Amino acid sequence: MEITVTMLWVGGAIVLYNLVAAGLSRAVQPLRLHVVDCVEKLISDTSIPVEIRKDLDYLADSLFSSYRGWLIVVTLPVSAIAYKFRSKEAQSPVAIRNHPRRKEIASTYALGIVCMIAKSPLCLVLFGLEMLLLVVLPVRFGRATRQAVHTSVGIDQHIPQIRWAN
Repeated sequence: MEITVTMLWVGGAIVLYNLVAAGLSRAVQPLRLHVVDCVEKLISDTSIPVEIRKDLDYLADSLFSSYRGWLIVVTLPVSAIAYKFRSKEAQSPVAIRNHPRRKEIASTYALGIVCMIAKSPLCLVLFGLEMLLLVVLPVRFGRATRQAVHTSVGIDQHIPQIRWAN
């Protein structure tokens, strides 16, 4: 009897999780398509450095990946701490810092990260907890966390130096 009840609870939890995941996927799909459109527009802009355009193309390819969000969640704490203790030479600015489309590029990356993490409800919850622990508790890791998110997404060394508009 106990095994039957346990199996019913587990089965119910699995069904509920899949329903939430499907709803989340449907809710995020318009955002994914918006990010793809933004990436296409940015890639066609020849004033953006080639490395950044390659990274944007990689971001667009990663939007529909099931494992990229999990990769971000797993590597975020280590990346945030490693970024905090990197040398100043490793944090040098890149050409995109003064680019007129800098804010658009940064927001495209941020929305892309949300799309990747939203592939899984559990991944989304864990990411939220990580952000709470890395940003709210030790405030000085705030910038490092933003940078680490980009680094763990696989976005070369260029994007971590973008100055975010606060």
